[in-house]
Amino acid sequence: MKVVMGDDSSPQYARAQKATENVWREMAAEFGLLTETELSAVLAVPSAGPQFALDEMPARRLLAIERPEGLRYPGFQVDRQRHAIRPVMQDLLKVARGAGRSGASLALWMVSATGYLDGARPVDLLESPAAVIDAAIQSFNVEW
Repeated sequence: MKVVMGDDSSPQYARAQKATENVWREMAAEFGLLTETELSAVLAVPSAGPQFALDEMPARRLLAIERPEGLRYPGFQVDRQRHAIRPVMQDLLKVARGAGRSGASLALWMVSATGYLDGARPVDLLESPAAVIDAAIQSFNVEW
């Protein structure tokens, strides 16, 4: 017996896909979905060039998302005043991985309001890393 998990041609699926793509567009407009070169420039390490981002990924400090146009780095993870990757990202990536979540899932969660932060978006509270990490732990480890 073959089990069908979902109908990719259903109107509901199409609406969900469109809604998710709209979130990606909003994220790109608000924070940027940076290329390796753009990320290196924002971090003020132009001499490192595109290789910088690829070197940071194994250290698990940098969130990378596969998009149709290639690998992109959500700009919210960069402290532009300090020209640094926000330290909270390493912990958030660890929480997401531990819960079996993808980088894309983490990125979408970051820009979505959550009850674990009284309706705020995690991305808006990055200056309170403990609260965001706690919310991620609670949100990603919910059991139904």
